[in-house]
Amino acid sequence: VNAPALLASQQPELKPWTRLCEQMGSIVAQLLGGGVSRVQVEVVGPAVGKAGSLCAASALIGLFKTLTNDISLNLVNAPIVARDRDIEVAHSVGEAGVYNQLVTLTVKTGTQTQIISGTVFGNQGRIVRLGHHWIEFSPGGYSLIYRNIDKPGVLASVAGCMASKKVNIGSAIISSCDSEGFVTSIMSLDKKLGAEVLAQLKALPDVAEVHLVHIA
Repeated sequence: VNAPALLASQQPELKPWTRLCEQMGSIVAQLLGGGVSRVQVEVVGPAVGKAGSLCAASALIGLFKTLTNDISLNLVNAPIVARDRDIEVAHSVGEAGVYNQLVTLTVKTGTQTQIISGTVFGNQGRIVRLGHHWIEFSPGGYSLIYRNIDKPGVLASVAGCMASKKVNIGSAIISSCDSEGFVTSIMSLDKKLGAEVLAQLKALPDVAEVHLVHIA
């Protein structure tokens, strides 16, 4: 990150975006679990159109803090860590589509690709896309993210499992159905789930790709 980008990071209007990019990087790290080979950031809109490198560096901070627990990461050394790990980092400017202002982070490993997009309303960052699904939620606290076949009773089964463990569900959001008949579901929770509970969720019929993510 060059000096102008560092100066731009102090601008009040960009701080919600850099915070959002860091959160997006953390979410992707928790979903993929490591082995990152490429990080791509696309920015759209007047607020972030000239801040691609800044957004990319912020995403790297979230990514590496989650993977390494290194709290010393910052806008200057995060890109250096990526270079030292032979991770390709790129940023580009895209065209407006569903949202006039948007940041999209695409992270690749040797076998997986994860896409996440976010925007800012006022000063509040919102995730608006996860994978191939447009789905809107506020990043923060514990979130249960899973894919499931779009059929009646799945949400009730997951909610029942949460109730049996005395876990409160703050909100439950379900995406539209994809071409394979799957939806992405996201529940905000009031506490961390243990490995045993996650195993029970993965064993439920019609439920797949269960992840618990945490954003401080």
